[in-house]
Amino acid sequence: MNSNWDKFLEIGRKLAVPKDKLPTGNELKEYIINEYKAKEISIPNSRKLAMKLTVLVNFYPHTLANTGISLEDKFETARYICDDNYNMNFVSLVIPRNDNTEKFYNEIKLDPQSDEEMVIDIELSTGFIQLLNGGRSLLNEIIIWRGITKEDIEKCTIIFRDYVSAMRDIGIYRIKLD
Repeated sequence: MNSNWDKFLEIGRKLAVPKDKLPTGNELKEYIINEYKAKEISIPNSRKLAMKLTVLVNFYPHTLANTGISLEDKFETARYICDDNYNMNFVSLVIPRNDNTEKFYNEIKLDPQSDEEMVIDIELSTGFIQLLNGGRSLLNEIIIWRGITKEDIEKCTIIFRDYVSAMRDIGIYRIKLD
């Protein structure tokens, strides 16, 4: 092991309890709607493109293998890849301030009078999620609920890496770092 991150991953492999299968993207969306009273909103094209690039890099890296190394080149390639080629479907959910979410709003110290809200974007075919205007605690809670599979652990997927980060962040394990 050559880094602190490698140590985190190794501990995560030992402590993680994999599921037989992950919830689908739609099940993840429904969980967020039910648990946090989220409402679906339209996702701006610029945010969708940025998320699409992240999904392509992490789940379909071969799609960008022949592009230039610049981020601009990768964005340009992603722009022209049809979502349907990979069954990509993007949704955006606003997380309102309520009894279930107040602790998350307090964490990020948003003014109670502010109309700024937390937003979760999901790519439904992969279950990839990202959070805007929010603290890590909400995202960690969702990531832990979603879980991981044995395959995620074996292949060290982004789902597994996010899960290990969430486990660490919520205090499931702690290690002494050099």
